[in-house]
Amino acid sequence: MENKVVKNDLLYFKFDDFDHVMRHKIRLKTVIDGGILTDVVKKAQARYPYFCIRVLRSGEDYEIVHNDLPIPVREGETPVVLGSEENNGHFLAVSYTENVIIFDIDHNLADSKGLMEWLKTVVYMYLTASLDITLPSDNIRLPGEDYLPGETEDPYEHMDLDSAEPFVPEKGPVRSFLPDDRYMQDKARSNYVFRVSVDDLMRFSRSLDGSPAAVLCYFAKEMIRKLFPDDSDKPIVTGIPHSFRDIACGEANYHSQTVVLHVIYGPRMDSMPVEQQLTCTRGAIILQSDPDNVRYMLKGHAEFAASLDDLPTVESRRRAYKEGLNTVIAFPESLAVSYVGQIKWGSIEEYIEDIALESAAISAPIMFAFVPIKGWFYITMVLNQTSDIYVNTLVDLIRESGIKAENLYSFKQQLCRVDMP
Repeated sequence: MENKVVKNDLLYFKFDDFDHVMRHKIRLKTVIDGGILTDVVKKAQARYPYFCIRVLRSGEDYEIVHNDLPIPVREGETPVVLGSEENNGHFLAVSYTENVIIFDIDHNLADSKGLMEWLKTVVYMYLTASLDITLPSDNIRLPGEDYLPGETEDPYEHMDLDSAEPFVPEKGPVRSFLPDDRYMQDKARSNYVFRVSVDDLMRFSRSLDGSPAAVLCYFAKEMIRKLFPDDSDKPIVTGIPHSFRDIACGEANYHSQTVVLHVIYGPRMDSMPVEQQLTCTRGAIILQSDPDNVRYMLKGHAEFAASLDDLPTVESRRRAYKEGLNTVIAFPESLAVSYVGQIKWGSIEEYIEDIALESAAISAPIMFAFVPIKGWFYITMVLNQTSDIYVNTLVDLIRESGIKAENLYSFKQQLCRVDMP
C-alpha cells in the first residue's frame, strides 16, 4: 500500500457515523461447526496475507504492517469492531450462526469482487473439512498456490492519469427525489432479500437492449414511481458502482476498484417505452464507463488523496475526506445498484442455499446489491427504514413483466464499526 490513493482511502475514508464496510452472509445446507471454521480460517489466511494487516499510529502518521495474528471467528451476528484489539487488529472478520457464515470487511481494503475469492476459499475449505469430502478446486484459490497475474499489484500504478480528459461532459449535482417516511414501520435500517430468475431476467434484458444492472435500475425506478405517484416530476438519480479492473491490473486484483456512474430518470425518460428507457440506461452506463472518462474521474481522486499529506493531523485528513464528499452528502442519490458480476463458484455452488450482500451507504436511502448463484440473482435491498411495501411492490413489478421472482426474508442491518488507533 505505497500508493497514496489506496493507502489514504484505508486510513482516512471514515467519518462521524459512517464506516465504509460490507457484510456478506453465505447460507449453507448444514449447521456450522465453529471449531472447524476457526481452523479453516486460520489456514486460509496463508493464501491472503494482503488482507492481514494492522495499522499502528506514530504521532500524526499511520504505519501499515503485516498482521500475523489469527483472524478471530465468533458465534453470533453481533458485529465486531474492525481494526480493534478485540479483532486482533484485522480489518476483516468472520462469524457464524446456525448454517450461515458471515464475512465482514472494511470496504477500503477490498470491494465485493476482491473479497469474493477469500469467501470462496473459506467456504470450500470448510465444506471439504466438515463434510469429509473431496471437491474439485477449479476457480478456488488455496494455500500454497501462487498469486494470479496482477492479483496484488497497485491498480493506480497501471494507468496514465496525468493526461486524462473527460469523455463525457461533466454534469453538476442534481437534487434527486428521496422517498419520505409515509410507509415507515420502524426507523431501523433493514435488509430485504429476494431472488430473480437469471434466465428470465437475461431474456428480458437481451430482448430490450439492457443489462442486469440496467434492468434492476429500471424496475427500482418504477417501484418508486408507483409508491410516490404525486412526485412523478422529480428526477430519480441512480448510482451504479462500476469496476475499472479492465483498465488497471486485471480481474484477479483484490483492491477496491470502483467509480460511481449515474442514470437520471425524469419525466422525459419515464414517457418512453420500456425498451427505450433500457437503451438509454445502458447507453448512459457505456458512455460514462469509457476508459478515458474513468481515468478522468480517477485523476481527481488521486489528486485529492495526494493532497492529504499536506495536512498536519490524522483528524484533519479525516475531516478533509468528509468535506470532499460534501456534494455527495448534500445531493444524495435516490438509490444505488451494485452488481458484482458473474462469479465462478466452482464445486461449492451446489452447497450454498443463498447469499446476502449488504453495505454501508453514504447517503442513498435505498441500495441494491446482487449476485448470481444457482440460476438466481440473489438481491439484497438495503432500506433506510423498515417497510416491506418497497420489496413487495418491486417483486410484483418484476413478476408482471414475466420474470420469476420471490421474496425470501428480511433482517435489521448490523454492520461493523471501524477503529483506527
